[in-house]
Amino acid sequence: MIESHLEQNSELVSIVVCTYNGSKFLNEQINSLINQDYKPIEIVVVDDCSTDNTWILLNDWKERYPDLFRLYKNDTNLGYNRNFEKGIQLAKGVYISLSDQDDIWLPTKVSESVAAINLMPNAILAHCKNVAMENGALKSNHTNLRIFFQGSDLRKLFLHSQFSGHAIIFKRSLLEFIIPFPDGIIYDWWISVNACAIGSIAFVDKILVHHRVHDSNATRQINKSNVSSKLDIVEILELFNTIKYIPQQHRAFLNELIAIIRNHNTKQIGKIDWQLFLFFFQNRKIIYGHKKRLFPIFSQAKHAFHISKMNLNGIGGEI
Repeated sequence: MIESHLEQNSELVSIVVCTYNGSKFLNEQINSLINQDYKPIEIVVVDDCSTDNTWILLNDWKERYPDLFRLYKNDTNLGYNRNFEKGIQLAKGVYISLSDQDDIWLPTKVSESVAAINLMPNAILAHCKNVAMENGALKSNHTNLRIFFQGSDLRKLFLHSQFSGHAIIFKRSLLEFIIPFPDGIIYDWWISVNACAIGSIAFVDKILVHHRVHDSNATRQINKSNVSSKLDIVEILELFNTIKYIPQQHRAFLNELIAIIRNHNTKQIGKIDWQLFLFFFQNRKIIYGHKKRLFPIFSQAKHAFHISKMNLNGIGGEI
């Protein structure tokens, strides 16, 4: 199937790499990008004011492959989200794929992802499985506990970011809907919700990325930091509600969810909010649809019960 795809399609794929003090693992990742079996590709790298020898390594790669690389160095540090936003806008490809500086891509990552988009009607984004790599060892247990998203049921994405930037590829036509990235929300969540609002999302049921986990990961630093512009869960839901092309049924679900959480946050902490509990439990196949559990109904009820007694003011991201 992939060989047929490569014969019939020659659209440019832009691989956008954002770097910041990534010299320790950068060469290994760049090597995996240039060895992708899909052609043609371009590698667009935006360096966010690295102070190590990242920029020197990147220029070494460009000297070896001058037609493959386009390098940009920021004058000031933009941060993770803004750097990817800049890189995406510099991309020239029909498809855009995002890369961290320290992972390893399997050789068919791009080709199988593009093929998945083309095989699914109305698909505008595709994603694949990834496996964590820590101290050189692969740890794949987390994939056994997940049900990976595909299709167009946007309701499943409102409370949980189910996509990692390094696992996605999307059509260039998505740019007009996602740029600029709003403050306070991680970029891959924003991209995926918009993609699902206007089309479908395809899934490659294979591990195509070895995602390196270490203390210097950019995403780990974001999660550890208390960013003043970080939105809480109600603000995130209201942000999603500004997206114009959400289907009517899904917008009704979103509005009900916002109202229930807002009302819940006015109630006394520690007492069960039966309205919130029932909403979560009755919609458990939507809200918890990404979790694979041996006895799902008990796990779902337990989480709904726990949430129903919490005050969610100031809770950022997923709940």
